[in-house]
Amino acid sequence: MSATLEAALDKSGQPVKRGTMAHDHHVYMLLTESAASRRDAADLARYAPRLAELAERDDHRLYRAIAHRAQGVAERLAGSLDASGAHLKQALDEFTDLKTGWQIGRTECEIAELDLARGDRTAARDHLGRALTAFDALQAAPDAERMRDESSFRSRVYRASLALAEVSDTSSILPDLERRPEVRASLVVHRDSIRSLIPELLAAQKAKNAARWDRALERTAKQWDAIQATYINSARTTNGRERIERFIAMLLGEHVH
Repeated sequence: MSATLEAALDKSGQPVKRGTMAHDHHVYMLLTESAASRRDAADLARYAPRLAELAERDDHRLYRAIAHRAQGVAERLAGSLDASGAHLKQALDEFTDLKTGWQIGRTECEIAELDLARGDRTAARDHLGRALTAFDALQAAPDAERMRDESSFRSRVYRASLALAEVSDTSSILPDLERRPEVRASLVVHRDSIRSLIPELLAAQKAKNAARWDRALERTAKQWDAIQATYINSARTTNGRERIERFIAMLLGEHVH
């Protein structure tokens, strides 16, 4: 995907404002967002600073906030937790001022990841709860919870996030596969199940019932497991299956080679 997007950079760019054609700004935004979702430190170092430069030059507030969030992810991956926190705070302040609920929720999730890196599970749960509230305003809802050990916590957060992204985002994680009739039919069933779990997640959060929340989040994560199996089992070749598995592993924040 990066190669395809980079090809678009051959087109001339121009200063942009939110709502106008973005040219290289938009391409760098997509490249930066992709790198952040894959936790790809090398690509984050390559694309996020350039996006920040372009956004600052043209006072494009949305892209500037996205750049800050991506730089926050990069700093966390590098172990610079204070710098990460500063970038994420700037991103959250900007998104809040712009009233972009989806972006606010995503940023709260990243702050929760930072809390986990700092060993503060209470703060992580609070920030994931705020993300849930932001997504609820959009009739969606990713992550938040409390787990027994950190690896389990992270796994459930990522898996539940991906499950909820399946019903709250406008684009499929793997659009080429989704166009296959057998894949589409399975996704419809699991997405309906995920939507049915959102009220339970919200109720558990409102009641501050951690055990109830954990149960609902685990059920949501299992819906992602089923969706993941659908994607992987749809592969028609061994190489295709391996590519799907690698891509999903990156989405889950796992190290792949």
